[in-house]
Amino acid sequence: SEPGRAYYVLVSGIPVGAPLGSPDSSSSSSKNRLLQANNNNFQLEFTEAEVAPNNKCSNSLPASFERSVSGSTTGLLTEFKTCHDTLKTGAWYSIEGSEPNEDGVIVYEANTCNAESDFYNTISVYRGDECGENECVDVDVLPCPSGWFGQQVFWSTSLKESFQIFIHSSDTVEAEVYDAGNFQMDLHFNERLENDQCAAALEVEVNREGSVKSTTSGAKPDIYAIENSSCGTGGAGAWYTVKGTGATFQA
Repeated sequence: SEPGRAYYVLVSGIPVGAPLGSPDSSSSSSKNRLLQANNNNFQLEFTEAEVAPNNKCSNSLPASFERSVSGSTTGLLTEFKTCHDTLKTGAWYSIEGSEPNEDGVIVYEANTCNAESDFYNTISVYRGDECGENECVDVDVLPCPSGWFGQQVFWSTSLKESFQIFIHSSDTVEAEVYDAGNFQMDLHFNERLENDQCAAALEVEVNREGSVKSTTSGAKPDIYAIENSSCGTGGAGAWYTVKGTGATFQA
């Protein structure tokens, strides 16, 4: 704000066209907004707060892998072009990538799916540590489980690279109402899992001695398999195949 300048605030009902949901809606936010729409009383307070320092690419904060980063987009005014061809305000972070093994590939994951994220946020990932003509990284996106705000994004590289991460509001309809807030981001990386795609599934023998022991770390989601599955859901994991014998199988 500018010293001495008057600012005017209008308190009104929910904007025309904003989704209200229904009493039967499974979304807790929709239910709350439906209840609030029938209440004309309110409380109004004005407070001062410091704007997050990493509101510009040039002021990005370093982030570490396997260590949660908490931040906020509230009160930010400077807009940047996202990897979704929109202009958004948001918080910037920089990460230094890992050195892959010889002929190896590193899979990275940025994740804002947790109880600390309280608005509809999206992640844009850029290659390099320079600001200006940022080059977007092609990422695989998964929604949050359990109805949490945020998303999971995955990308891979065979080189040691630096990246810029921009956390901003999403383009969903509900984000027009809840377009800023707090978030927590978690970053992970690992050597790519060899059987993270259906086409690379490893064969498992029926009644083999000993169970299969593996991990889902380093997996990228098989987006094609997820989108074409009967349930339309899935995650980043390990694929296996088994030949039928005519008997009933249990995994």
